Amino acid sequence: MRYPEGPDRPGIEDIVLLCLRRSLAAPGPEGYLSWATETIPRRLGDEWGDLPPEESRRLAYLLARAIWNSTPRPERGFRTQALKDPEAGGDCPCGSGSAYSACCGRVADAPAIPEEMIWELLLDELDADRILGALDSGRLPAQLVASAADRLLAAERPGRTVALLETLFERDAEALPDARLEQALNVLCDAYDRLNHWRKKIGFLERMTDHPCRALRAAAWQRLCTIGIDDGDFAAAQLAFARAQREGPDSPGTALLEITLLAAQNEDALARDRALFWRHKLRRSGLAGEDMLAFLADAARDPQDALMSSQSE
Repeated sequence: MRYPEGPDRPGIEDIVLLCLRRSLAAPGPEGYLSWATETIPRRLGDEWGDLPPEESRRLAYLLARAIWNSTPRPERGFRTQALKDPEAGGDCPCGSGSAYSACCGRVADAPAIPEEMIWELLLDELDADRILGALDSGRLPAQLVASAADRLLAAERPGRTVALLETLFERDAEALPDARLEQALNVLCDAYDRLNHWRKKIGFLERMTDHPCRALRAAAWQRLCTIGIDDGDFAAAQLAFARAQREGPDSPGTALLEITLLAAQNEDALARDRALFWRHKLRRSGLAGEDMLAFLADAARDPQDALMSSQSE
């Protein structure tokens, strides 16, 4: 049987999360694996009804083992703890009654769980102090630093969030993918807002408008446009929007910004026309999610109401 190489089947991420939570609470792997071989086959049966019972049991063990091996363990300084292979002639841990070498030990295409995926899920399971521990360990993947900072901010740690992300933009920003850079920019700006550091925020955004990353330049101009709208300085907002549009002509953020700018100036007729334009463009390009397309459909009918509804969610 061909086993999945990653968490790409429907419902598998829920099973991975269930195993992750259990493994974090377990004092050791033995009880965790015993729980998994009893519990996970039922979940696999719900998701993949086509699996024979023996394959479901085998997959449950191999999946649980892969998750344990890929989980950075807080009590070990966020190092992983790979399990040793069972003895070839001993009973297979999946509970089949066969020798390990004749059962799970002969599976060549066992499930593989990327450690980065476990990190993504793990961040949601850690409190602020443990997130800081993960950051201090140096083992958190660089591309997840922005996600960790977002969780620190949600835990009311704006000062530490600022310190972390300022360091990121000073030293390590080039290592992050564009989407992570945009996320980091927005989290840092939100942290500045919590601390009432508006001068630092403006200075940071102005520096980012010259950043080598085009997507980051677009995000910086978008934030500057929003600041202009909030201040009622529509001339500055219009200038920032023009730059944002130049840097990110196909960005859903640019679409939202234009509707917001027009509605703020009570140019509702033009806002409706532009909402129709953007909805057609983004639906055709596939760059916008269903929520964004639904917002644009609402804005094409009533931009003021669409914006108020989106802000209240």
